[in-house]
Amino acid sequence: MTNHRSVVSLAVTLAIVGGLLTACDRREGADPEVAQNDTETTTGELGSATVPGMGTDDTTAMGGTDAAPGMGVPGDDRVAGADGTRDPAASPGTILDNDPPAAGMSQSALSAADQQFIRRAAEASMYEVAVAKLAIEKANSDRIKSMANLLLDDHRRANDRLAQIAAGRMEMPAQIAPDKQGVIDRLSKASGAEFDRQFVQTVGIRDHQADIELFERAQREVQDPALKQFVQTTLPTLKHHLSSAQDLARTTGARP
Repeated sequence: MTNHRSVVSLAVTLAIVGGLLTACDRREGADPEVAQNDTETTTGELGSATVPGMGTDDTTAMGGTDAAPGMGVPGDDRVAGADGTRDPAASPGTILDNDPPAAGMSQSALSAADQQFIRRAAEASMYEVAVAKLAIEKANSDRIKSMANLLLDDHRRANDRLAQIAAGRMEMPAQIAPDKQGVIDRLSKASGAEFDRQFVQTVGIRDHQADIELFERAQREVQDPALKQFVQTTLPTLKHHLSSAQDLARTTGARP
């Protein structure tokens, strides 16, 4: 009986020891795998992390396709030239598109001669704006209406620019000169082909010849830098107006 109990106790003891050994073996076998998994997880986290502001796909942060300020993007036709400003094709049919306010130019007092030129040029532009409006309403020929629209836009711009130059330095004329008002009154009584003829001959040709003479003299005499720039920019447009009027006189029958 005693021997039987001893055998049973020994069997139980061996079973317990065997179980402990098996657990230890399992623990030893699992440790490398656990360690490997921990290493992979850490490596994976570091590998996927990005530095703030950089990023693996952040081309802006690295320079990528974003251009430096003021440089523009290749192929972008909004920017031309090294200074980042657009360079529109200058047309002789427009006044001052290429003539921005003369920043940094002298704002000293205008000479008496410069003031006289500004007054005469402003009066001429005011007159041509008014007579162009009349022609848009009364002209018989569509081509003459088109020319009147051109005169209206260009001379409005010219007067705006003259007002900028004169601001704070002289008073601009507020009314059309009496002799020019007389021309408007006479034209307002004409109609049809007769209006077209008088408009082309008087406003398109004669008045623009007088304007060109005034501006060519100013080219030699004006002193203010901004005013010089205005004269140089506007003179080609006045010559274009005259040429257009002469062409209309030949092709529309608006001869003297």
